[in-house]
Amino acid sequence: VDGLIDREAQKTLNQILTALTTRFDYSKGFDWRPGIRSICENMRYMVLLRGAIGAELVVDKAMVPTEIRQVDMATVEWFEKLPGHFTPQQKPANSSTPVSLDIPTFFFEQIDADLLEPYSSSPMEAAVQATLADQEFTNDLRRVIKRALHPRLAAQIAFETFRKSLPPEVAADPEKFTAYQAQFISTIQTQIDGLEPDDALVYFDTLKFEYLSRGNESLEREYSTLQNIINSKMAAGAKVPGAVLGHGAGSQNIASTESALFVKYATGTQLHINSILSRALTMAVRLLGHDVYCEFAYDEPDLRPKSELAAFRAMDQSRILEQLSLGLITDEEASIQLNGKLPPAGMKPLSGTGFKGGASQVSQNPYSTTGAMGSDQTATDKANQPDTPTQPKGPAK
Repeated sequence: VDGLIDREAQKTLNQILTALTTRFDYSKGFDWRPGIRSICENMRYMVLLRGAIGAELVVDKAMVPTEIRQVDMATVEWFEKLPGHFTPQQKPANSSTPVSLDIPTFFFEQIDADLLEPYSSSPMEAAVQATLADQEFTNDLRRVIKRALHPRLAAQIAFETFRKSLPPEVAADPEKFTAYQAQFISTIQTQIDGLEPDDALVYFDTLKFEYLSRGNESLEREYSTLQNIINSKMAAGAKVPGAVLGHGAGSQNIASTESALFVKYATGTQLHINSILSRALTMAVRLLGHDVYCEFAYDEPDLRPKSELAAFRAMDQSRILEQLSLGLITDEEASIQLNGKLPPAGMKPLSGTGFKGGASQVSQNPYSTTGAMGSDQTATDKANQPDTPTQPKGPAK
């Protein structure tokens, strides 16, 4: 509760995370349990689809966590247990009896929640109409292309010549004439439809073949205008820039800026997943006797490659080691930030010892891809450049 890392509780948390993804009951045969990455991917999909995510921490009879099971919030109903206090219950698809979720092991998170009701809506609802319009427009274009753009073979029958070639008994009977004419047209159509590109077309002067074309008609500008309108509505409704959807047009700077904005939106969605997993893992550790709270978080995504981020990681490492040297953070916190794990047993404590007397030397130009000390940056570098300094602090005065 004081914000410091509890070493024993951290070990317990690591064991829980390992057990959730690697420990299976082989006596049951096939036992599938999603890993942390799969759980987060499913949660990210559900928060976009439903606008909310729900998960239950499943424990065994010994109160040991065994699974994090997700709940589709479309199957959850809310009822007012107390004035202003709503409690969830789930309606299974194969049963009419609701299952109460009024349990401490069920966790719930909403995105863009409405204060007046517990139900949530998908943030993608605004893109539904635009997506349907785009699909309909694409289907119309597909039909137009097949009908008007692709060359088609048209067969014309010389009616007078055809009528003179009819047998007398057919020409004298209107019903036989109609049937013979329909059969003749069907035979020609079948033969033409079955032609291969390299097949020869042999016919009498009763028939005449030619290709159909659009002539001088052009609707390119109208199609482009309609497509741009639909693309803009899709991007605005889905909260995804055009460069990410493949609709972007413009300079590299615009594409880099739009990509950076999309990364910010993705990071904001991840915060809800971090929150619900932090609460679930907090209960899991407390059930095993540790009075602590857990923080689950993903590293923020970055568009730069790992090789280019090496200089920034060196600066971040220098900052962490300087805080450790001054005693602002503990050895456990510094080790987790640097390596993602606790320091090895028997390691000499370094917090507050002042071991880092001066700042480490790192490249003055971390954007340089050649190691030179120049200042040239690419358009992507400029768009993604943070406001953080490019050098660690100097030694204390």
